[in-house]
Amino acid sequence: MSLLLRINKFYLLIVPLLLMIYLIGLCTQSIVYVKSLEIISILFWLFTLYISINACDSWINPFSLFFATFSLFIFSRVVLTSIFQYGDYTKGDWFFYGHFTIGTRIKLIWLLILFMLAYGLGIQSKAKRIDSKEFKLAPNLDIQKIGLLFFSISFPFFVFRQLTSFLVIFNYGYIGSHMQAINYSNPIINILASFFYMGFFLYMSGVPSKRNSLIIFIVFVLCSGLSLFQGSRGEFFSLLLAALWVFLYVSNYKFGFLKALLIGFLLIFIADFTGYIRNGVLPDHLFGFTTIFDFLYSQGVSILVPGTTIQFADHFSMVDGFHSLFSQFQLIFQNLIGHHGSYTIETATKSWDLSHKLAYFLNKNLYLSGSGLGTSFLAEMYLTGGLLGVFIITFLFSISFRWFYFIALKSNLLFFVFAFTLTAILFIPRGSMFYFFVPLYKSLVAMLLILLFYNIKKKIVE
Repeated sequence: MSLLLRINKFYLLIVPLLLMIYLIGLCTQSIVYVKSLEIISILFWLFTLYISINACDSWINPFSLFFATFSLFIFSRVVLTSIFQYGDYTKGDWFFYGHFTIGTRIKLIWLLILFMLAYGLGIQSKAKRIDSKEFKLAPNLDIQKIGLLFFSISFPFFVFRQLTSFLVIFNYGYIGSHMQAINYSNPIINILASFFYMGFFLYMSGVPSKRNSLIIFIVFVLCSGLSLFQGSRGEFFSLLLAALWVFLYVSNYKFGFLKALLIGFLLIFIADFTGYIRNGVLPDHLFGFTTIFDFLYSQGVSILVPGTTIQFADHFSMVDGFHSLFSQFQLIFQNLIGHHGSYTIETATKSWDLSHKLAYFLNKNLYLSGSGLGTSFLAEMYLTGGLLGVFIITFLFSISFRWFYFIALKSNLLFFVFAFTLTAILFIPRGSMFYFFVPLYKSLVAMLLILLFYNIKKKIVE
């Protein structure tokens, strides 16, 4: 009997037990029940982590990485509060400064459990792990050349944009930089710089040599790391994880757990240090568990989004949740006509994006000063269909995620589309459900243009 088949049978046992625990919660809202539910959620988190690691032949795979970003952005505060007595995930510390009620805590923990249940069921729905060795990509020199061309041309513009953003933050501060960024933004430079990420993933999809892929990967990480000074630590870590997986898959480089742990700790210290530099405060501690816990707790701030959404659900509607789910589809058309949202009353009241609506509702002054709370696909799913909606939409998402990865291994260009889109998929716990739509759209357009180039080249040769 295969491992995943045994896991499927375990689900048949665990679902009735969860249903019984849920029914008990309808009769009581005691603090003991809440604490017990938190421990159950942590056990379920460990189980789902195990499933995601074993979904593929490599423990570093798209499914484990997505669950890692969920754990970092959403679940970390639950673990720190319940196990280590560090901080309090029920107390807001950004935009919302109150406490979650007992009822909110119960619904929030159930939301997390149902998400993990649906995600685990979806990624191993075939009861067979994906063996990437069966779909080994062949080197493609044409794709390598096109990718390297994009990467090389966009490199100076990308570095210039990153350094400019850093100087704006250095001069105006982190909060002030949001209001000044538009004055220092050059559309032409931004367009040229945007090909940097695409060039990297396109080049890697051409399966270069192990040495060349390592060189490009190091350059990419060092340049992208400048975004740490902009406060975009979550986006950087999502990008880094996607790039790391692509590098490991293409180069067939072996990456042990101990090495990953050491590099992870190093990145935490670097991120913490750059945060201090960005805020203009010298660190009083840089090494030790305090730094690690501080980092994990600060990154787990996104749990406030589903938490406050549940607590103030009466102020929003199912339509708000549905619109927010598909807000990225609206964004692509806004970008095409050159319209970009800003932190204004009009944006907060008319935007489809829950991040604007919720932030404005919770703290108008902070929102209008240029600060944001972000959004979360968990909050959007809850508004759209309640706890049942969270389970159904997550299950459909995870099945689609598995299918997307499966077909991506069959072609260099499809692999490029998946890898480029993965950077946004990993950020979904801190973004909208279809946050990946824009990079998916861009990579599909790039793929079609490359295929057109191939056909023209073929006809010329003939």
